[in-house]
Parts: sequence; C-alpha cells; structure tokens
Amino acid sequence: MKTLTNPRAIACSIIHQITQHKDSLASLDTTLQHYPLTEQNRRLVYLLCYGVFRHFFYLEHIFNRQAEGKTKPKVRLLAMIGLYQIIFMHKPVHACINETVNACDELNINHSKSFINALLRQIDKAMLPTSDHFKELPDWLYGKLKKHYSHALDSIITNSNIQPPVFLRLNQQQNPEKFLKALKENNISYKAKTIDSCIQLNEAQSIQELPLFSQGFFSVQDQSAQLAAHILAPQTREKILDACAAPGGKSAHLLELCPDIELTIMDNNAKRFERIKENLARLQLNELDIHLAIHDATAPLKEDILFDKILIDAPCSATGVIRRNPDIKVLRTPDEIKEIVHIQQRILHNLVSYLKPNGLLLYATCSILPEENDKQMANFLQTHSEFSVIDIPMLDNRLKQVHGYQILPTEDGGDGFYYCLLQKMRET
Repeated sequence: MKTLTNPRAIACSIIHQITQHKDSLASLDTTLQHYPLTEQNRRLVYLLCYGVFRHFFYLEHIFNRQAEGKTKPKVRLLAMIGLYQIIFMHKPVHACINETVNACDELNINHSKSFINALLRQIDKAMLPTSDHFKELPDWLYGKLKKHYSHALDSIITNSNIQPPVFLRLNQQQNPEKFLKALKENNISYKAKTIDSCIQLNEAQSIQELPLFSQGFFSVQDQSAQLAAHILAPQTREKILDACAAPGGKSAHLLELCPDIELTIMDNNAKRFERIKENLARLQLNELDIHLAIHDATAPLKEDILFDKILIDAPCSATGVIRRNPDIKVLRTPDEIKEIVHIQQRILHNLVSYLKPNGLLLYATCSILPEENDKQMANFLQTHSEFSVIDIPMLDNRLKQVHGYQILPTEDGGDGFYYCLLQKMRET
C-alpha cells in the first residue's frame, strides 16, 4: 500500500481509523511520524483532524442534508473535511473543493470525485452552526447536559468546541521568577491565574521550545487539574497514594508542593508509566521518596499499608475535556458510561480500606456527568458511613453539588472537573 502524501487524504485516513476502530487522537503525534509531511502540512492535518471531530455531528448533519443515499465511510469523511474547511476555516471555496477532490486519488475513491465536487459546491460559505448547537453533540450527551445544566448549555457546547488555552504550572522546587523572566526575554506573554503558581500563555507555543523546559521549570497542566494537589495540601512525612496517576502531572505537583512526603504513584498501564518516569526526571523530582507501582486500582494492594491521603483521579468519560479530546463525543457511548461508573465504584470500594482513620480521600474526575460525580459520591456514602464530606473553601465560587464541587468547562478557561474531599472518621 502506497504512503499517503496529500494532507487531506492523510486526515481522512486517520479520522476513518479512529471512528472505525476506536483509536484516539491522543496518538496523532505518533501516527504522523509515518507520513512524509512538511511542517505546514503537518499542522494542516492537525487542524483538520481536531476540527472535524469538534464539529463532527454538525458536519455530518450538513452532509446528510446535501447527500442522497448511502456513501462509503471514507467518501463521507472526506466530504466532511471539505465542509469543515469551507464553513469553519473560511478558506476560498474553489481551493477547498479542488484540494479535497484531489485527495480522492490517494484514497482510491476516484469514482466519488464528481459527487464530492457537486456536494461542496452547494454549500453556502456563510453557513455557520450558531443556531444548531444541539447538532454539535450526540443526542444522548446533549440530553444529559440539557437536563443537568440547562442554564449553561450553550456556553458548555461553545467552550467544548474552541481551541483550549495553554496553562503552565510553575515548579516551586526550581526558580519560578527565573522562568518568568525568560518568558519576557523571549517576548512570550502570559497572565497569572488565581491558582498559586499557575499562568496562562496568551498565545499557543511549541512547549518543548519554551525556555527552561528541559530543566524542568514548568509543566503543562490545565488550571482545573492543578487544583487537586492544592486541595490535598501535602504535609511533611505524610504517606500519600496517587492511585490512577498517569501521566503523572498531579503526582509531580504533590512533590513540588512538599518534597518531604512519601508518595506511592500507581497506575495499571506499563507504557504510561514510562511517561511518568520521564516527567519526574525532567522536573528533577525522581530522587525523592517515591514508590512506583504498576497495579490495577480495583485490585487489593500487594502491601498492607495505610495512607494519610489518597488521590483517586478516577477513569471517567472525560466529558469535561472534550475541547482537548474532541473524538470523545464521537466515540463514547451510554453503555460505556455505565461501565466506567462501575469501575469507579470498584476503585473506591477497594482503596478506602487503605486510608488511615482521619485520613483524607480526594475523588476527582474530568467529567461533567452527575452519575460519575455527585451521584457516585452519594452511592458511596450510603455504604460507607465512616466517611464524611469536607468543604473545600477554594472551590466555594464553583458549582456546589450535594456532595463536592463541579467545575464546568465555561469557568475562566479551565476544563470541566469534579472534586469531592472525604474524611475517614473511624475504622469500619
């Protein structure tokens, strides 16, 4: 099979692979290494892949309205790529049509050239989705969000479709002022956030080319995710477990806030553990009191140990980070949500026995679905009367739930996140 070179053909092939085989945009960097692309065309493939997934249901709606009869998946996806360029990238219509039609050759769908040409020529360049928000999500997800967040529905959908801002967490074990000075010297503008040691870049940057990256002066981490370590507030000599740690951002943050803790970093994926090790080494934290454990959080721990604090950043639907992972809304299904909720329950029920009396457990997700968050906590508390919910003053300005706090992907640019802090009052 010949190697694809047309960026639109490459984007179509990648989107087809993801939708047909449930791959992920998270592996896009690795995937693109297999194609001979200029940097300009590489960026174009990125824009097309992320853009089509961000507006997948709207583009599909427009395609279905214009097309007659069934079409093969690659034909439909290539047409949607053309629609995305015309409607959202505001490119000259004739150029979009020509380049999209040319991609048919490499995709072996030459028989569809005239069809795609005709369909794209019917599109009004001013056709924008401002009145069709509901078509930006699958019906099941739109229904859930409308039921629980009708007051913020438009804002949630709008923010889920934009390019997310870049937040940096300044490494307090380095010299934050030196890093900020280096940013200014390189004409990289930023603004400080209310969260300690958090800044937001005013423009997108190549992260690895930022000054002092290799020396570990900062990490990329959304501001909502940065709250976790501050909420747990690690103290000297505490034993802490980060139970679902990959890629290790929250583990590193805990160590940055207090290097004198004994931290167990646990995850069930060996490949992701390599990334954790790399991050700790870059941040110059790998020589601290750290225990690395490749272990499934639903299974009993190998050692009989009790922790002062446990962080469960639970596997979830990731509906709060759709703007960073837009393929989620295309790939996720209601049945998967039910399975995820069940896994969360198993993790909670397993790990609570490893918490000391008066110890703290922080349950977190990057979801905005109540069944994974507030309802999950309600169910947990019904069967674990030894736990009580602790207020989190730094989240008082967020959306208070019956149990915990919901951050929506509309608030000051941060991702959607949920936090609930529990204290174990006595032994069971």
